[in-house]
This record gives sequence, structure tokens and C-alpha cells, in this order.
Amino acid sequence: MIKDTHYDHFFKIIILGNKDINKKDFIDNSFSEFNLEKNKLQQQQINIQQTLNSESKIRLFQYGNKRIKLQLLRYDPGVGDSTISKVFRGTHCLIVMFDSNNKDSISNLSCWVQESRRYSKIDTPIIILGINNTDDEQKLYEQDLIEQLDEIKRSFNNNNNTEIPIFQITLNNPNPNISKQLFDSILKVSIEFQNKNDPNNLINSSNNNNIIKTTATTTTSNDMPTTITISQSQHVSTSNNPKRKTNILSFLLFWRK
Repeated sequence: MIKDTHYDHFFKIIILGNKDINKKDFIDNSFSEFNLEKNKLQQQQINIQQTLNSESKIRLFQYGNKRIKLQLLRYDPGVGDSTISKVFRGTHCLIVMFDSNNKDSISNLSCWVQESRRYSKIDTPIIILGINNTDDEQKLYEQDLIEQLDEIKRSFNNNNNTEIPIFQITLNNPNPNISKQLFDSILKVSIEFQNKNDPNNLINSSNNNNIIKTTATTTTSNDMPTTITISQSQHVSTSNNPKRKTNILSFLLFWRK
């Protein structure tokens, strides 16, 4: 058995969103293709604080020839600011989750982004993750989502170079391609954040056997992630109709299989 202390890189990831979103299943089952132990997850339960309604797990992954140690922390509010600040301290990446088929979850998306920025460093990278519990391609709340992303864009009005990757996965039948892109994106933004804030301990991804390969891109491929680019001049299509455009989305968020 590979010891939990044997790893090349460590990143702390906090996952936020409405309480009814299945964040626990995402933490337990995500990125299984990268597990060091195929039949037995190597993970360690960590109690952050008894009064905090959160759960943190350490998971060890093999990625290329590197061992990646992730602390995945499910955050739900319920304590004072001082304790919350301790939870967010040292975070490399924030994942804001929403339920693609739940209007309340979508309506609270911008609030969760603001909550994550309130307690973390101002430049901590954010990834937005839509969750489906089924393969149904329901898009009942597409306009609500566009409005929430517009609100997020306005909240970043002082930083016109911010890019926020967006993904959608189906928990009970995840697309391996999207799962890998999500994992790549987490590593990419975490490494960039680590290098920016700790220049004495740089991770040179270009000389690290391509530990990360993907970048946040604007694309019309149905199997690629979208990106919010916080830029006043960004205009990109959000549907199969090229005439329908907005300045916040790269293309229609939902993938068609």
C-alpha cells in the first residue's frame, strides 16, 4: 500500500453550493480513473471542527508519473466568520456547484461565488460545476443560468482578465472525457495559484512530464468545457443559433451526447 504521506503535489480544494446538492457523492466518486488503488479508495477522514457542518477527505491520485494529493472539503455555512476563515485558509481552488435541474440552486449560484470570494484570497481560482443526477437533457432554467453568470461577471468588474471554467457532469454516469478535463483544470489553476503565491516553491508544469495539458478555452465542441471570460469585449455564442450571443458565455453550457 502506498502511504498517504508519499506524494509530489498537494492541493486543497473547497466545494460550495446549496445544501441539497450532492457534494458528498462528488467527493466520494470523482476522478476514480486516477485512483492509486483501483479497488480500494485510499482516503483519510479529517474533522475540521465539530461545530462546522463540513466534511474533508484526503485522496491520493496517480496522474502521469506524479502523485497528486487532494484535500477535498465540502463546505456548508453554519459558523462564525473566524472559523470559516480558518477553513478557507490555504485553499488552492474553489469549486462552486449547482444542480442543473433545480431553479433555486441556479438562482443562488452568484451568491455562492460571492461567498467563496468573501473568505478566500481575492485571486483564488474558481471553477463552476453543474451537476445532473440523470442523463436527462433538461434545460428548463437556461435563462436563469445565463442571468446568474451575468451577475457573476458584474461581481468581477474590477478584474477584466479573470477566466472561470464551467463544467457539467452526470453523477451516476460521468463522461470520462469531461471528468479528465475537470481534473486537468483543477490542477492547472491550482498550480498557477501555488506558483503565484509561493514563488520560492515553484511547480514547473512545462518540465513536469506535462502534468497539466488543458487550458481554459473558448470552443464550439460539445464535449469541451465552457469558460466565462471577464472581459468587456468578449462576445461568444451560447446556443446552436450563431445569432444569439452574450458577453459572458463561451457557448451553450450543456453538452449534448
